[in-house]
Amino acid sequence: MTALTDLATKIATDAHQGQTRWDKKTPYISHPAAIARALIQQGYGEDYVVVAWLHDVLEDTDVTDEQLLDVGIPERLVDSVRTISKKDNQKYLDYILDVQADEIARVVKIADITHNLSDLRAGSMRQKYELAIHILEN
Repeated sequence: MTALTDLATKIATDAHQGQTRWDKKTPYISHPAAIARALIQQGYGEDYVVVAWLHDVLEDTDVTDEQLLDVGIPERLVDSVRTISKKDNQKYLDYILDVQADEIARVVKIADITHNLSDLRAGSMRQKYELAIHILEN
């Protein structure tokens, strides 16, 4: 890992401290860690790994995009983190179409949804995620 990846890992780890996954037991940081690991295994470069680590910090923590810039995350990567962060009142389809237009956000979101599907209970969220992957992969 380079210093940039180390920085993104630390930001995500600190920001998600105390948060858990859906089961209320698994530390939340295991989710971005799994996505980063999957992207590394698939041969994606550091930009993708950094966004994987940070993909939920704007949406699910108090971290701001300005703070990411201030600590040295490059603007091009902060832009992808902004894109992958669903905005309040944004329709899910509009969100997925926005993500589709940003290559890094698109690849990270596919990995994100794939990981979410791996431990998601049966229900309507599964259909929503499967449709999103279909859109993002085409």
